[in-house]
Parts: sequence; C-alpha cells; structure tokens
Amino acid sequence: MSLREIDALIEAKEYNQALRELSGYMAVHPGDFDRAQKRVEIILKARREFNKKAKNLVDTMVVDSEDEMQTDIEKMEIIAELEKSEKHQSEEAVEFTNKARRTVADAYYINIYNIIMNDGKKLVDDEKYVEAVERFAEGTRKKRNDTDKFFAGDQEIPVTYADDITIPVDETLDEMDGLLESYERLLRNARADYERFMEALETSDFDEVSLALQNVKESFLDYATLRNSLIDDVRKLRSLGEKANERNPELHGSNYITFALGFVVGSKNSPELGIIGAMDTGFCKMVESMKDGIYEVVRNNLSSYPQKNSIDNIFDSDDKAFENEKADVIEKVKIAPFGKDVHALYGLLEKEDHSTQNGKTKNYGESLDFAVKFAETLGNAVSNAKKLADSSLKKYDSKDSWAVSEIESNPSSIDEHIVMAQRYEKILENAKNEEFILKEKNREDSYFLADHKNDEALEGLAAKDSVLDFRNLIDYYASVNEIADEVARKNSQGLWGGLAQGFGIKSDEVYEKFEKKYSETERLLNGSDSAKESGANAEKDSETEEEENDAVEIVKKYPQEAKESAESILQEISSQQTTLRSWKNTLAYGENYRGEIPEYALGSDKLDENIKKIAGVESRLKSLISTANAQIVLAKNSENEGRRYYESALAALKNKEFEQADDFLQSAQASYTSSLDIQYSDELKKSSDEMLASLSERIMSEWNDEILRQVRSLMNDAQDKYYDGNFSLAKNSLVRAQNLWGKTQSEPNREIEDMLDLVNTALTAKTGRQLSVSDPLYSDMSQLLTLANQYYEEGKKLIAQGKRDEALLILEQAVLKINALKQIYPLNEEAGILSLKIEQLTDPEKFERSFGDKVRAANAIPSRSAKLAELQNLYAINPNYAGLQKSIYDLEIELGIRSKPVDNSARDRSQQLYQQALSIYNSANGNQAQLNRAVSLLDQALSIYNRNSQAQNLKDTINRRRGATAVAVVSVDYEQLYQRAMSYAANGKYRLAKKYMDKLWAYPVAQRVKKYRDLKTYIDNRQ
Repeated sequence: MSLREIDALIEAKEYNQALRELSGYMAVHPGDFDRAQKRVEIILKARREFNKKAKNLVDTMVVDSEDEMQTDIEKMEIIAELEKSEKHQSEEAVEFTNKARRTVADAYYINIYNIIMNDGKKLVDDEKYVEAVERFAEGTRKKRNDTDKFFAGDQEIPVTYADDITIPVDETLDEMDGLLESYERLLRNARADYERFMEALETSDFDEVSLALQNVKESFLDYATLRNSLIDDVRKLRSLGEKANERNPELHGSNYITFALGFVVGSKNSPELGIIGAMDTGFCKMVESMKDGIYEVVRNNLSSYPQKNSIDNIFDSDDKAFENEKADVIEKVKIAPFGKDVHALYGLLEKEDHSTQNGKTKNYGESLDFAVKFAETLGNAVSNAKKLADSSLKKYDSKDSWAVSEIESNPSSIDEHIVMAQRYEKILENAKNEEFILKEKNREDSYFLADHKNDEALEGLAAKDSVLDFRNLIDYYASVNEIADEVARKNSQGLWGGLAQGFGIKSDEVYEKFEKKYSETERLLNGSDSAKESGANAEKDSETEEEENDAVEIVKKYPQEAKESAESILQEISSQQTTLRSWKNTLAYGENYRGEIPEYALGSDKLDENIKKIAGVESRLKSLISTANAQIVLAKNSENEGRRYYESALAALKNKEFEQADDFLQSAQASYTSSLDIQYSDELKKSSDEMLASLSERIMSEWNDEILRQVRSLMNDAQDKYYDGNFSLAKNSLVRAQNLWGKTQSEPNREIEDMLDLVNTALTAKTGRQLSVSDPLYSDMSQLLTLANQYYEEGKKLIAQGKRDEALLILEQAVLKINALKQIYPLNEEAGILSLKIEQLTDPEKFERSFGDKVRAANAIPSRSAKLAELQNLYAINPNYAGLQKSIYDLEIELGIRSKPVDNSARDRSQQLYQQALSIYNSANGNQAQLNRAVSLLDQALSIYNRNSQAQNLKDTINRRRGATAVAVVSVDYEQLYQRAMSYAANGKYRLAKKYMDKLWAYPVAQRVKKYRDLKTYIDNRQ
C-alpha cells in the first residue's frame, strides 16, 4: 500500500490499520523510512491527545462541584469526544468511556453513598456504634430497582428486574432491619461484661477474672450471633446481586442490590465502615482493650521485680521476703493465658465464606506464653542472685587446700561439697540466658524494628496480633544474671578447682598406697624388690653388684601369701575405683571450668591418670596371681616329689642299699629345697628338716658299720699288695678305702693317709723307669729305644772288627736317640743303662777308672727318685761295686719301696700305745673326746707297726661306736646356700660362689657334708 492510501486510513481514523501498513511499507522501502516515520508520529500524537482528554475526564470526575448538572454535561461532552477520536478503538478504551458514562449517570447515588459513609465513619470513630449502624441502615433503601440503567454509546437504557429478584431483596432487607432492632441491647450487655472484666483485671484476682471472662464469652457470643445473622443476609443479597448481573451484564455489577450491600459490608479499604464494620469495630475494640488490660497486668507485675530489686541493691534485699513477692508475681502472671481466651473471641465472627477468625494467634499468644514462663524464670534469677549473698553459702578458693584436708579428716563431707557444687551449678545454670528468653528477645527485636502500620487489619477485622514488649525486663534479667554469674562463677570455680585439686592429691595417695602394696606383694612372690632389679642398675654386672653387698642372704618367697595379698588388694581396688569414678563423675559437672581454673585441669587430669595407673596395678596383680598360682603348683609338685624320694630312701635302707638310699635322700632334700625355694613355709621346713635328718642319721649309722668293714678289708689288701711291690694295685685299694671312708666320716683316716703316702712315694720312685703300654708316647719312645739298641749293637760289631771310627759314628746316633727319649723320661731304666754301656764300649779303661766317681755323683743327686734310678743303672753295669747294693737298699727303705724289717722295740711300742688306747676306751663310757684320744693313740700304734691287728680291731670298734661323723643332709638353710654357691660356680662366678661357701662354712655341721666339702675344694682351687 502506498503512502497516499495510508494517509486515507489516517484521515478516516483507522489508526490500527494504518500502523500495520506503515510497518510493511518500511520493510519494503527502507530508503523512505523518514516519510513513513512522520505518519507514525501523527498517529501517536492523536493517541496522546486521547490520553490527555481521558486524564482531564478523570480529574473532572473526582472534583466535587456545586453545579452538579453543569459538571455532568461537561463530562458527557468529553466522553463523546473520546468516543469519536478513533474508529475501532481498543477494548480498554471502549470500556473506559462506557464506565465513565455509567459513573456520570450514577454520580448522584455515589454522592449519597459517600455522604452516608462519611457520617457513619465519624460515628464509629466516636464509638457511637448504635447510631452508626442506624445511619448505615438508611443507605440500604436509597436506590430503588427502577433507577438502574445502562448506556449504549450515548443512549440511556433503563433496567427492569423480575420478581424473583425484587421480592427476595425486599424481604432480606426487611429481615436485616428486624435484626438490627436488638443490636443496641446486645451491645449494651457486651459492654457491661467487658467493663466488669476490666475491673476484675485491676484486682489481678484470678478467680474474678475467670468468672468475668466467662460472662464476656456469653454476651459476646450473643453479639456475634446477631452479627453472623446479618452475614447470612449479606450472602443472600450477594447471590441476588450476582443473578441480576448475569441477566443484565450491561450494568457491569452496578445494580441497586450492590449499592445496598455497600452500606452493609463497607469496603475492603475501610473495614470499620458499613453495618458489619461498625459492629465488628465495637467488638474488636473491646477485645483489644481486654487484651491490652491483660498485658498491662502481666507487665506491671513483672516490672515489680526491677522496681523492688534494683541492680544496685539486689544482694542487699531480704531473700525470704522476696520469695513471697516472687510467688505473688508468678500467681498473678498466671492471668496471661486468659489473653488467648479473649483473643479467641474473634473466632465468633463469621465471614461470608463461612470461615471465622478462629482466634489462634502467633505473636500475641507466644508473648503471653513467654510471660508465664518468664515470670518464674526471672524470679528465680533474682532469687538466685540473692542466695549468693547468703552467709550460709560457703565461699571457696581453688588455691586453698580445704578439699584435701576435709577429704582426709571427714571423707563423708565430700557429699556436702557435691551438694554445694550442685547448688552453685544450679545458680550458674539459671544465670545463663535460657534459650526461650534468647528466642523471645530476638523475636521482639525483629518485630519492633519492622513497620507494622498495616498489621492491625486482619482480613477485614480490626484484630491485632502484635508481639508484646518485654524487652526492658529481658534486659533486666540479663543484668541480674550477669551479676549473679560473676559471683556464682567465682565461687563455683573455687569449689570445682578445690575439689579437683583434692581429688587429684587424694588419688595420688590412693595410687601410691596400692603401688606400695603391690611392691610388698611382689616381694612376697619374688623375695626381692623387682623395682630394684628392673631399675637403673639392671644392666650392671650381677656379680659385681652382689659383691658390693656385704650380706649374703637366701631369699624366701611366698607365692601363696602373695596370691592371698593380691586378691585382698584387688577387692580393695575395686571398692576404691568405685570411689574414684564417683569423683570423676562429680568433676564432670565442673568440666566447663577446665579452661578457666588450672587447679581443675591439673586435678581432673591427675585423677584420670591415677584411675588408669591403678587399673594398671590391678592388671599387674592379676598377672601376679597367675604367676603365683603356677609357682604354688610347682612348689607342691616339688614337695610331693620330695615325699616320693623320701619313701624310696626308706625302702632302699630297708634293703641295705645304702648308696641308693643316700642318693634318694639327697634327691628328697633337693626336692624339698626346691619347694621351699619356690614357696617358703616354716612348717614344711621344720617337718622336712626333722624327717630328713632322722633318716640321714639312720642311713649313715647303718652304712658306717658296713663301710668300716669294707675299709679294713681294702687296707689289708693294700698292705699285702704293697709288700708284694704292687704299688699301683695297693694305691687303688687305698683310694677305694678313702672314698668309702668319706661317705660316712667327715675327718680323714690317718691310717689310710699314712699308707697312701708310702705307696705314693714308692710309685714316685718307680715312675718313669719303665715305658707303659698305656702311655700315649709308648710307640714313639719304644721306636727310639729300638733304634738306639740297634745302633749300639752295630757299633759293638764295628769295634770288634776294628772299625772304631765307623763305630763311633754309629754310637753317636744311638746317643742322640737316647737323649731324645731322656728329654721326656729322664729316669728311664733301659735308656740309662744303654747310655752307660755305650760309654763303657767306647773307652772301657776310662769307664772303669771313673766308675767310683759316677757312684759318688749319683749319691749327690738331691732328688731321691733320680738318685735311686742312677744308682740302679750303675748297679746293672757293675753289681759287684763295693757298697753300691747297700746304698740302693737303704734308699729303697727310705722311699718306702722296701719295708724296713720291724724290730721287737717297734712292735713293743705299738703294743704299748694299743694298751693305752684300750684303757681309755674301756673307761670312756661313750665320751667322744676320750674316744677320739683313743683313736689317735691307735693311729700312732699302727704308724709304727701297721700290722698290729689288735690296734686295727680296736680302732674299728671305736669307730663303730663313735658312729658316722659325716652327714648326708642338713637343714634347708644350708642347702640353699650350697645351691646358690653351686649355681655361681657352674657359671664361672667363683668369687660369688666363694662368698656363699664361706657363709656356709661358718656352720660346723656343714663341714661334715661331703658334697659341701667337695664343692669348697673345687671353688678354692679356682681362686
């Protein structure tokens, strides 16, 4: 479409069509944009002119004018201009002009409506609710049904309603008029009950307020019933009005029924207007006044706390008097819940949709609930603050030792301190800002900082749901708590710190007591201080350490007693741990002070540590019991084993098996000693010592008789072999006799010792003269002798042949072999004689001349054995040399190799000594000293003449009578020393072993035990 055609549309005021065409034109002709844009601006200008006129119309309609007719004509002219300003106007524009026509047409009734509403509002504001209702009721009849009309452009068309609308409307309005006749009376009754309620509030009498409230509920229910009946009529009129609108949509809801309803229900923007609004306003004002009255009573009573107990003198006022005041406040504040009952009266007022303002309230209700709870809490805070000034409330200092001294002097007083602690904790707990108070404070702060101008009207009713203001009382509560907290906390800190300090110190003592008891019990078990053994010297050389200890003691161990002690201590620990844990539980209440009081942390931690350490002692005691049980079993087993060995020894003795009986007896003592080493018992020690000693005496006595017989037989045999020259066999018999003698006798047999000396001397003289087949070097030495003899024979032949030089060389080889043998066996007879033969062979004359010198040189040899060997060698070369045989004979007698012939004087002397001994024996009557003297004389007699059979027989008789001097077993005390010495000796610790043997050797009876003597000899030889 061209611009000219578009201009024609603009001229015809077809603005919408023109704009669509211009949009298409600019898209096709972008180069002609400016000309097209000018036409768009013409259209927009025309529409701006429409908007301007529309605004002028609105301004004219809201301005009141004295000449209403002239104003209405002007308004209609503006409306006609707006209607003609554009063809095919928008729906909004059409609706605007139609509504404007209706408004102008209804201006009269609108004016009447406004006048009545303004009058009614003034009456409501003056609380003249009956007059206001009457004035609003006048408006319901002002507009008749034949006055309604609508407009079609500038045409005015009247509306006629059918009877199914007009008749019900008239009946409903008449019904409403009838209901309103009782309004004044119902309002008067409600006011009277309201005023009585308010008077009751002034007395704060709970019963009076409750009774007055019940009356209020009844009269307000009557009031609400009337008002709700009017709501029923409103529903009817609302339904009829909707029916009229459905039939006459051109009215757009502005029918006469709607006009009448306006005077009944008022408007949403002014809920206090209209019949219902006036009635509700009177109702709500009384309800809110009652709510405010309750708040005032509650607040005034709560405010008595700070008024009578200012922060400055809160500790000075009478505590007992305050309790009465507090009880009175709490009782009066119990009225607060009535406020929710009052607010619930809103639930009597029904809405058009049949719902009600059900009376539930969030803000106001929470405030009332808070007040009731707060009354007691605030009172308790003040009460607790006052209690802190009570002289009976003990003051504590955590640095004092009051808790320690009181726990020591009066342990039961702990309960009193715990009660005191709980009292302080209660004060402190109350001194804390309770959660519901903090929540309320935050709620009030948030509420009163906000704008609540529009909160008063709730869905058409003047019901208020405001948060009540208790902020200054909450601040007072916080101040009281702050002061109370400071005082209570200081005292509570002192109490908890002192208790913790006391518990810590006392738990130290408890632990040390149990540790000491454990050590004592452990010493019963081990017989030593385990702490010493495991302490700083644990790595020190044990031998050196024990040598530093002058005392050599045998430790006694008592596992049975240790077990009983441990079990007793465990029971005590169980009881004590209960006490310690109760202390720990008590201190848990003061855990909040850990970071504030060093004494609390130190004491509490010390208590925890000692509980754990005591538990460790408990564990060690259980382990000790287990060890003790094992040792008790071992000790019992050893005791039973000792009993079995003892029975075996008895049986062996009965069978005359003395050696075996002695062995069994030794084993029995070892077992009993082992048992006593593990578990010492005075009873077992005494019984075993007595039992073993008795059996030992029997064994040694009977064995001694047998040994004396065997010893005499062996000695006689040794004498025979000695005189036959069988020295080795003689010695064997003597050694056997000596060993047998030592089994029952502790002192050596002089007769055996003397004869052994003779035999040993003879054996010494013979030693090395002959090669023994048993000698390890026999093969090598025999070979040397054989070679030497071979060389000698060859040399001898060569000399006989006149080959002297060759002979000398050969003989020189023989001498070398002889010298090699003599380096090992210098007294060898064959080598010595062969050496002399070689010397004689090489120079016979010289050898003959120097033979006497050789004899003299031999006699000058200091060693009697060497002298005898050399003389015997010379005798083998020249047996006829004068005096040589006699020298050899005398030397053999001197050495004991040959017996000296006994002359009569020796026999006589021996017999004399025998007779003296016999005389002493006959008169001794068992006197050991006399018997010993007799034996000594007999030993002399036998040393002179050892074949004196009478002396031998008497000596054996006396020895039988004296009995055994050796002992098989002794007391376990000595056996323990022996066992300790033997243990050290076995480990090469001879210095320590000797200390124990020296201790043992201090007891004469111990010296009579063969195994003790043997061990001492062994140890002494290694020092």
